[in-house]
Amino acid sequence: MRQLVDEETPLTVDVALRLARLFGTVPEFWMNFQTHYDLETAEKKLSKDLEAIKPLPKQDAA
Repeated sequence: MRQLVDEETPLTVDVALRLARLFGTVPEFWMNFQTHYDLETAEKKLSKDLEAIKPLPKQDAA
């Protein structure tokens, strides 16, 4: 648990299931923490590459 709290290891499905059981929640609640962390970390790491991508023009709804 210390490695998880110190952000040294990712929150796995196994850990999410155990935390859900311990706290009476659902595993998705815990997995969302990892997903948000992964997205935030990747966005920071890839920020320059992402800025270089030109979005496609939006189509008008019919």
